[in-house]
Amino acid sequence: MKNYWNGKNVFITGINGFIGGNLAKLLISKGANVFGLIRNQSKKSFLFFENLAKDTVTITGDLTDSKLLSRIISEEKISVVFHLAAQVEVGIGMQNPFLTFETNIRGTYNLLEAIRLNKDTIESAIFASTDKAYGSYPSDKMPYKENYPLIPKYPYDTSKACSDMLAQSYANEVYKLPIVITRFSNIYGPGQLNFSALIPDSVTSALGYSEFIPRG
Repeated sequence: MKNYWNGKNVFITGINGFIGGNLAKLLISKGANVFGLIRNQSKKSFLFFENLAKDTVTITGDLTDSKLLSRIISEEKISVVFHLAAQVEVGIGMQNPFLTFETNIRGTYNLLEAIRLNKDTIESAIFASTDKAYGSYPSDKMPYKENYPLIPKYPYDTSKACSDMLAQSYANEVYKLPIVITRFSNIYGPGQLNFSALIPDSVTSALGYSEFIPRG
């Protein structure tokens, strides 16, 4: 539908990340009313660099605050939810698994429950998962298929697999929420500040700023 987003109330968790910022920019251009959850304000983020904050309603808070999430969806009459917020660093997951589990798992079921409690206004909810949720498969099983079992090993991978399965449980025949799960793989783009990620690292290495180390 050509004018679907015009006037639509959209809630983005992780709007301060480069994916959330680019998504907000697109939705604003299509006339949506964008609400975003921010835990840590950063003037270096794509959202502020592109001066998009003035065209959005940003709410300072945390995914672990279940009452806040429910209040946002209820009071703002949110129609579409994009869940992008997460602790995304594999290394930090190894060093601080508790933080990773709190943000990625608890944050996800808090949001899912907020959506369930206010499902009458929700038209769709898009949850960002990752190929890391699959765990490690041998090369002869690649590329990944959607029906592969999730067999994670490390803390970050496990947290995202749990989040993925939680979203599936709310989408199945029990609650039948309109949830879509996307499994991202090495995303890159404007405003990305994590230069340890594969594509940004390869670009900076090609420019001579570092030595590229191949990894799986």
